[in-house]
Amino acid sequence: MMAVAAGPLAASGLASASVASGGRTTSPGATAKSAPAAGSFPFVAGEQLSYDVSLLGIRTAEAKLKVDAGTDGGFRFSADGRTVGASDSLLGMRQEAMCSVDGGLAPSLCRFTSEKRGGMRRRELKFDAASGNVRERTLEEGKREEKEVHFDDGLGDVQDALSGLYLLRSKLSNEPGQTVEFRSMRKGKPITVRAVTGVPETVTTPAGTFEASPVKLDILEQQEADATVAATVWLTTDARRIPVKLSAAAPVGTLEAKLTGAVGTAKGELAAK
Repeated sequence: MMAVAAGPLAASGLASASVASGGRTTSPGATAKSAPAAGSFPFVAGEQLSYDVSLLGIRTAEAKLKVDAGTDGGFRFSADGRTVGASDSLLGMRQEAMCSVDGGLAPSLCRFTSEKRGGMRRRELKFDAASGNVRERTLEEGKREEKEVHFDDGLGDVQDALSGLYLLRSKLSNEPGQTVEFRSMRKGKPITVRAVTGVPETVTTPAGTFEASPVKLDILEQQEADATVAATVWLTTDARRIPVKLSAAAPVGTLEAKLTGAVGTAKGELAAK
C-alpha cells in the first residue's frame, strides 16, 4: 500500500514496502472483528483491473491487478506495471508482484521484482504460521540479504502489500471512521499500519464516475526521511469494493493511479455511476 519509489505499481498500492491487513477492526461503538469467512469475498478468480498511473498530472505508467484461483480454496494475487512514454525512455521500469493466500486470505509466499535501466531489485516474503516467523529475502545491486522477524502472538494480522489490498476490500465497510490496524515487515523490521475509512465521495476516472469511500493509510512507526508513510485508496461503495483511485506521495509530487477498466468482477462488468 505504501510507496517507497515512483514505480508503476507504487500508486497502485503495490510498492516494494510491505503493508499488512486483516488486523484489529474497530468503528464507533464496535468491537474487533475476525477475518472474512471463505466465500464472502468481494472479488472472484478472473477479476482483472487496469490503471493509468500519473506523476504531477502526467501519465507515466500503467498497471494491472489480477485474481487467480489458488490451492485449497485460496487465491493467487498478481500485479504488473511498466513505465510509458518519456518515463519509459528514461527509466525503462518493469515491476511485478504476486502473493499466494489461503481461503482466509492468510499469505504464505509473496514476491516483488523491480527492473529498470541500471539495476534490479527482488524481494521475497515467506510466512510460517506454525513458528510465527516471517522471512524476508532481498536482492538489490547484487547484494543479497536475509532477515527474519518473529511475531510472538502469531501471524493472524500480518500481510504484504498486495494481499493486504484485497483484505482491505474484504474487511472495510463504508462506515466513516471505521479503523483497521495491522502489521507487516519492512526492511527487516515490523511495522504497524492504520487504515481509516472516510466519508464517501464522487470519484471520476477514465473508466467512469463512481461513489467511493476514501481509506487513509499511515505507517505508525518512524521511517527514513524519504519513505512514503501515508497513502489513500478509494473503494467503491458497492459490494465489490473496487479500488478506483489510489494516491501516494513520491519523492517529487504525488503518484496517482486511476481505474481504466475492470473485467471478471464478482457481479459482472463494473458499471459507472
